[in-house]
Amino acid sequence: MNKVYRLVSRADHEVDVRMALAKFNRRIQPVEAPPLFQCGFGEWS
Repeated sequence: MNKVYRLVSRADHEVDVRMALAKFNRRIQPVEAPPLFQCGFGEWS
């Protein structure tokens, strides 16, 4: 049980980090981002 909870909480933390990174990158990137950026961060927005 504890092991499962640890995995779930780590997954939640990774989602939080990704959301924060997406917001940060959206703030500093121009509106038209290069294709590589769109590919890498598309699922985060």
